[in-house]
Amino acid sequence: VAGKLAACIALALVVLAPCDWYQFSVGRIDHHNVMIAATVSAALLMWSGPQRTTQWVLAGALTGLALAVGYEALAPAVALGVLAAVWSLVDKSMSKPAAAFALALAAVFDLSFLATISPARWMDIHCDAISLNMVMLITTGAAALAVTAGPGQNWPMAARIAIIALFSAAGVVAFGALEPKCLAGPMGQLPPALKPIWLDKVAEAQSIFSRLFDGQLKHPLALLATFLIALATQWAEVRKARRPADVFLLAALAVFGVLACWQMKYISYAGCLAVVPVAIAISRLGATGNISATTVRATAVVLVSQSFLVLISGQIDRAFGKPQVLSETQIMDGGACSAPEHIRDLADLPPGLFASHIDMGAYIAGLTHHRVLSAPYHRIPNAIIANDAIFSAPGPAAAAGVLKAQHVDYVVICPGLDETPLSSTVGTFRTDLVNGRAPAYLVPVQLGNAHSIYRVWKVDRSALNLQLSKAAASGP
Repeated sequence: VAGKLAACIALALVVLAPCDWYQFSVGRIDHHNVMIAATVSAALLMWSGPQRTTQWVLAGALTGLALAVGYEALAPAVALGVLAAVWSLVDKSMSKPAAAFALALAAVFDLSFLATISPARWMDIHCDAISLNMVMLITTGAAALAVTAGPGQNWPMAARIAIIALFSAAGVVAFGALEPKCLAGPMGQLPPALKPIWLDKVAEAQSIFSRLFDGQLKHPLALLATFLIALATQWAEVRKARRPADVFLLAALAVFGVLACWQMKYISYAGCLAVVPVAIAISRLGATGNISATTVRATAVVLVSQSFLVLISGQIDRAFGKPQVLSETQIMDGGACSAPEHIRDLADLPPGLFASHIDMGAYIAGLTHHRVLSAPYHRIPNAIIANDAIFSAPGPAAAAGVLKAQHVDYVVICPGLDETPLSSTVGTFRTDLVNGRAPAYLVPVQLGNAHSIYRVWKVDRSALNLQLSKAAASGP
């Protein structure tokens, strides 16, 4: 769109955007990066080739692929679909590209469903993964856009809107009929108890504004500045050129930015899209006085880069932010608890089922021969709730019942994760263990590494049953 110089500047801005790259760590096998790359590419294809139907077909296919991979891309995908529909309604010349986008999206998603889900599992509906209910919703939505942008492109506006509304309503009814819980969103099938225990604490689900109001200024301020700079730059371009494609990009930037402020998992979507208008604006800068155009552009890249904004916001955070209350152990390194070189200390023990901090679970299961009660995976909600019931129990007796019911063999704590700012005042089983008050039914285990950061206990079944018998005898 804007030439090689603008493209190079865009690449530089992306490289200098650390908050946008957290899902793209080298060597990491993950699905989020595919969804981000596909969705952002789709938006850019639609913007850069408004009259090129082939680009819109590719954009639709990429959006369908992103949704087939996972529903994290659902909100941005819906935004692109709505923007395509609105554009086709106000500009009849966009009818063919918009219809092509919708049909390609539905075709790729539906074919992905047929290729990966056997007919015997078609009625096994998951709110957070490719399922028949979403096939119905996407297919009816695509059909609505295909009708209004195809044979109905010359119908009155009211009739076209009515067709879209009617088809959409039918899709929502079919979607809800197949699994009513999914009307509450991708997490609709999860038990409500999981939300305060884990989901509310997942960083990706938190809001930029909630972080900001909590006094954590560093990254929220930098990200808000990034989005506002991009919006201001694109707004100026819209006022100058008045091209519909630029209005589309402005709208996409605004929606993606709002999504990022709502939930931090959308930061990469908004951040990667935000570099485009800024890069184009910088590429057009010229010389100023005795300062060459190259120097002006290089300086601008640095000053508006996310890295520089994070640096500046960090200084503001140190001056005005709310300091975090952390223990010496947490300050030293809470992340060490899940480091492979430390986790392997647990491999010395005979195989068994571990109760641990949820953030350690996947590492223990992956790097040792042990099983774990829980890990940060929403498909095992009952196990996560049971694991929390152990560590948040008001005392040894309450924890004993859950340990027995879940057949736990080992309990492990790591101060970097288990020691909380309130651990000295909150009377929970986790607090007791951190402060060295383990009950009689937990026998300390010596690991091969005498300097291991973990404290491990083996559950003594006889003592555990005795504890439960005493608790039952003392009850009403």
